[in-house]
Amino acid sequence: MERTKILHLQPIFADERGEIWDILESLGIKHIGMISSKKGAKRANHYHEKSTQYTFIINGKAEWYTKDLDAPGAPVEKTILNPGDLTIVAPRVAHALIALEDTLFLDFTDISREDEGYEQDTKRVQIV
Repeated sequence: MERTKILHLQPIFADERGEIWDILESLGIKHIGMISSKKGAKRANHYHEKSTQYTFIINGKAEWYTKDLDAPGAPVEKTILNPGDLTIVAPRVAHALIALEDTLFLDFTDISREDEGYEQDTKRVQIV
């Protein structure tokens, strides 16, 4: 099973009015957040015990780091995220983001942030 995936999405429809993007479907999403990060900002440096996290880059550019905590000796992997990129991160995969320029992204999880569910599932680690 692939534990981290990056999809390079494209609009499903475009005309003179603009574009339509299908980002996620039928995944039991319980939280959607929009996060802005100034150039140089670090985000995340955590993993989730049970939830899957999805991150969609709206604009900007960022370094994306992941480390599979269930694979002994796994390295920290780095890639560059651009607008239209969607990351899918399985439980127990540590992840972090560093904004290379002002960046706006959506964050989706399958655990609600209400009643401390998200905070109880989130474990802080330092991978970058």
